[in-house]
Amino acid sequence: MRLLSRQSWNPLALFATVRTLVRRPGLLVPHVAVRNVAALDFDALRAAGVSSIIFDKDNTLTAPYVDAAHADVSAAIERARGAFGADNCVVLSNSAGSGDDAPDFQAARACEAALGLRVARHPDAQKPACLPGVVATLDAAGAAAVAVVGDRLATDVLAANECGALSVHTRPLTTRGDNRAAALSRFLENRLLLPLLRRLGAAPPRHPAVADLVHTQPGTASPR
Repeated sequence: MRLLSRQSWNPLALFATVRTLVRRPGLLVPHVAVRNVAALDFDALRAAGVSSIIFDKDNTLTAPYVDAAHADVSAAIERARGAFGADNCVVLSNSAGSGDDAPDFQAARACEAALGLRVARHPDAQKPACLPGVVATLDAAGAAAVAVVGDRLATDVLAANECGALSVHTRPLTTRGDNRAAALSRFLENRLLLPLLRRLGAAPPRHPAVADLVHTQPGTASPR
């Protein structure tokens, strides 16, 4: 099912991005950057203190608005479930499980059947605002024990850094089927915003897991 309205236009994320750029630009910089989920060492994440993981859906686990796992990361989803347990692997999407999917959450249920992972329901708020409520449903010792994995700086990375989770940024799996607003926003984030922030010395908030991950995860930010 294709759910586009707040995927194409998310004023909350836009406002949060502008506010963050003015006040705390480092909140838009990820702790870890990888090509895709397959590059993550989930056992190393567990050893570093991460006990739960929240995945974005579109262009992180699946092609945009597709239920089944993308071929490049399907094996990694199984590895994540083996490392953390099915109850501690959650999908948080601004399409499936969102207000655009309410009240029957048909897309969320289809995604759960295809991926074998729980899809969080958050009809009242989009990312980044809904993340703390989802973190509270996990069997984790606070947000610091949660890793948030996604392809968007303005939603996934910002939400993780704001609530104290480990932020993991991925590249998009494919541009095929994506809506134009999301594709343009991601292009501006990845090609202009993030390189500029790094040149200016912006760094993500301190996180206890980072020092343990610098030799195991590609693109891990230097501990600060």
